[in-house]
Amino acid sequence: MRYIKIIGILAVALLVNCKLYEELEEAMAETKLAEDSASEVAKSVAEEISKLTGLGLEEVKALTEEDLKRIAGDAEKDSGESRGKVSGEFDNGRRNSVDLKKAPGLVNLVKDSARKVEEAFKTLVNAGYGGEGVASVVGSNIEEACKLLSLLDKLTQIAVGDGGNKKADMSKVLEEFDKTNPGIDACGYMNSNKHSSQDRESKKCIKDLMKRVENLLYGGVENELRNDLSKPSSTKFNDPLVSLIKATSALSGAAGMISAVFS
Repeated sequence: MRYIKIIGILAVALLVNCKLYEELEEAMAETKLAEDSASEVAKSVAEEISKLTGLGLEEVKALTEEDLKRIAGDAEKDSGESRGKVSGEFDNGRRNSVDLKKAPGLVNLVKDSARKVEEAFKTLVNAGYGGEGVASVVGSNIEEACKLLSLLDKLTQIAVGDGGNKKADMSKVLEEFDKTNPGIDACGYMNSNKHSSQDRESKKCIKDLMKRVENLLYGGVENELRNDLSKPSSTKFNDPLVSLIKATSALSGAAGMISAVFS
């Protein structure tokens, strides 16, 4: 009987060890996957920065204060020009003075400028800017804003198009977006009531998403950078950060104006 008990204990121990080994293998596989994913992200960021600056990653890290000022300054200038073009479509600030057909072009302006701000910010981060944790917050917010602007580029083209079921077409685009961008929940901005006016609901969806972009740029990027700028840090990044603050201020203002068009 004693031998049977010992054999039973050994069998249980063997099963436990096998289970632990399986879990260890799974954990190691997940860790490798995460490392590979992080490596791919880093590679992608490096490639974007390389296109923007014409430099390799090591060269980006060695960029001077003047180099960073120039890159961020270019983003500021481009954003200011985009806001000026958006503002120029309004007659004395009246939202109903803007031809709705021009909305996709205005969204595209803001989208392209936001991408330049994102690339400039990534350049600062890869050059050493850390901002006591604010870098990851700002990076995440500007990335989300850029994704939403790409989505809005598609939605506005549907909204101003002729014929078709705009609400259904937009809902399909929103669903596809949410599949590839979990956590944003763009579908939540479209009323699911089948009996509601498709024109009214389509406009409201665009307006609300554009307001989200405005808030991301203003509260999630501009204010975060402004607050971080007030803290002691390397002066190497001060002027570039000021430029990016001005750039996002211009773009959040432009996003607000575009959202008013769809009221």
